[in-house]
Amino acid sequence: KELQDPMEVKNKLLIILASIGNGKVVKFYTTISDQFSNPDQEVVRMALRSASKTLDSRFINAIIENLSRKENRLSATDALFSYGDSIIDILAETVIENKVDLEDARLIPSVIGKFNSRKAVKALMKLVTNTEHEVKISAIESLQKIKWDNNDIEIKDRHSNDIILDECDLYQNTLAAIHYQIVLQYKS
Repeated sequence: KELQDPMEVKNKLLIILASIGNGKVVKFYTTISDQFSNPDQEVVRMALRSASKTLDSRFINAIIENLSRKENRLSATDALFSYGDSIIDILAETVIENKVDLEDARLIPSVIGKFNSRKAVKALMKLVTNTEHEVKISAIESLQKIKWDNNDIEIKDRHSNDIILDECDLYQNTLAAIHYQIVLQYKS
């Protein structure tokens, strides 16, 4: 509070955040939480990294909320990945139960896909069958990326193809309904 130079304040804050995260000093976790809304994005990114080092579940939602912020997306993704594969089920359930905004939910499959494991494939399959269109598409893309990157994880194309064909059918029916409404409006 006594420092006058804004750059010095910022540098001290960055050091403090790193120390809290590395030391897992529970007493000061609120300091990390407070910095998620800092206008300086460098401080927010350090808060994300520090939160991930604590592995405390109270930070997961705040980290997820930073996925849709383009300047913080990479840090938020890395922070969630740092929690290890135990977070895969938490992320999938968070999306399925609609506990996050759609903007964040559509980015979660790419975080899950980063784990490149059978557990990630199962979670992505759950997302493909139980979520909104945008999330489904993102989950399918993540599954495809896992398939390309990993020869030892088997993903059945038939299941993915069936889902894609269902989405195409839904899209075609939607276009037909819109066309029908336009024709009715034109006739009247």
